[in-house]
Amino acid sequence: MTTIEAAVADVAGVNTFFALGVGGGVPLVERLADDAVIDATAKRLLTLDRRVAASILFQGALARLWSPYVGLRAAHGISIDLADARWDGDGVRVPELREGPRFALEPLVAALPWVSPKVLYGNAASALTGAVGAFCRARPGHAARAEALGREYLNERPLTGTLDRREIRRSCCLHYRVGGICGDCVLTAVR
Repeated sequence: MTTIEAAVADVAGVNTFFALGVGGGVPLVERLADDAVIDATAKRLLTLDRRVAASILFQGALARLWSPYVGLRAAHGISIDLADARWDGDGVRVPELREGPRFALEPLVAALPWVSPKVLYGNAASALTGAVGAFCRARPGHAARAEALGREYLNERPLTGTLDRREIRRSCCLHYRVGGICGDCVLTAVR
């Protein structure tokens, strides 16, 4: 087992969101833009509003990207290459395990041109803080590094300003439209 394989296996032990598969799947950008996937998500959510379904699908996908990325950087100093991230029924996959630049958010947001970029970047920021929080709870010995990474990424474009100083969203993920609210809901935050 290579060093990177061992690191991926270690971080996958946090929870299923931190798992990263190798080979197979469809490009994540294609999955996000797939009408059948969005319609199936809408059906599961019991809504006819495809924007809501696409928003929640996007947030879940970003949680699956941020989790292994943050975990590997914080615990092992590895910047995993997720530029060619793929999806299958088990979650995020990559063609091969290798180090590389952090994934770009812009192509993922562009996959859903009929959903506000402000909503989607807010979802990306929310997914990042969720990944950092989950990792810190599971691996307190690496919490300081994970929190520093989260702050670093939130201070870079395109995530700059998507959350307030309390890590409350500045945009709505639309989850309220299917009978719930998210943990960092802008609609319930006292200003």
